[in-house]
Amino acid sequence: MGNGVRLFLGNDLRFIERRLRRIIDTLELNTNDQFFLLYSIKSDIGLETKNRVLDSTKAMLNEIQQLKDEFELEEDVEGLKRRIDVLLDEIWTTIADTRPEKMLGYGKMSKRDEDSVSSYTLKLLSMAEYLLFNKPL
Repeated sequence: MGNGVRLFLGNDLRFIERRLRRIIDTLELNTNDQFFLLYSIKSDIGLETKNRVLDSTKAMLNEIQQLKDEFELEEDVEGLKRRIDVLLDEIWTTIADTRPEKMLGYGKMSKRDEDSVSSYTLKLLSMAEYLLFNKPL
């Protein structure tokens, strides 16, 4: 197998593995309804279904392990610092896109609402920038 194909295969399998592990983490750690600020997660999977999905995802990980071994796919090492940087960058970008001047095509806002949303988004941007640029990681 050529290096380009090996690289492509490894990248796609890493993508799949990350999602499989998120499914496993979600099912193993979150057995109750969860309520957050702007969304919630309803525990609507029965024990039998949960166990079937867990068994299937673990079997898929086993297949990925066999592919890795057979084709000597390289492991990608991602530092925790890098992972946090990427998440914070995504948060910063989303906040920046939530400023009133970026939402013009979605409808009108009163001046009062615009000022309020702007105040909050500027605070959130400042907080995200602090985490992005002043973290001791």
